Amino acid sequence: MFDKFYREYNIKVPEGILFYPGAGEDTLEPIELFGGLVDKLVFADIREITLPDTNCEKVFYNSVRNRYYSGRTKGEIEKGIVEEVHIKTQSTNIDIGNAMFKYFDMDIGSVRTVNNIRVEDWYLYNKDKIKINTFNNDGFLSLLNLTDISVFFYRGDSQGEGGSGQWWFSPQVFKVLTSRLTDGAIIITDGANFHPSYKMVSWSPLRDRENRQDFPYNDMYFEYIGEREGYGRSCGIWRVLRRNRK
Repeated sequence: MFDKFYREYNIKVPEGILFYPGAGEDTLEPIELFGGLVDKLVFADIREITLPDTNCEKVFYNSVRNRYYSGRTKGEIEKGIVEEVHIKTQSTNIDIGNAMFKYFDMDIGSVRTVNNIRVEDWYLYNKDKIKINTFNNDGFLSLLNLTDISVFFYRGDSQGEGGSGQWWFSPQVFKVLTSRLTDGAIIITDGANFHPSYKMVSWSPLRDRENRQDFPYNDMYFEYIGEREGYGRSCGIWRVLRRNRK
């Protein structure tokens, strides 16, 4: 349980975190695929993020035991897997000023954004532990203070109502994202929110279902692993190698 990606593809995931911006209620499959393979899963969205029902009766909110898991859920974990759930909530303000200067040449000093965080630790009967953070914050602003991303999971987003409206595969944002990836990181995406002005770029295979393949980008090589159906969408899977092999 929680290592389906390795069992299905026989590919090791490097140490790091899973990051999924604009996650919404699409959290069950990423947890099942990678929960036991990464140090932490980070889901970000300015709207409500819905986690699966753990089917666990031992739930602690800020160290106080509750009789049941409250809140909306989407999907469920099989009963008898999760023994205890510990939940803490906190609000922090994050300075993104340095990142704005480094990547966008905007020297405007301190730029702070409020990040409401929910931390869930799932203690399993087999003694493993799953760490999940939900950021009630903009996806791109969340990215600016993350490092060591070993899985980038992104699908089902849009520019319209209900979507993030962010160009995740524009040259500017893609440069920031890839600078955070670990060697051997995994990308799973349907290529949503490609900038319409940048249709012909080296990373276009991330978007084009009929043209999914290996490609180079900067000092990285994106190795195409295969296709995955889920959540009503077809996603491509790539492994990112930090040294360009071509």
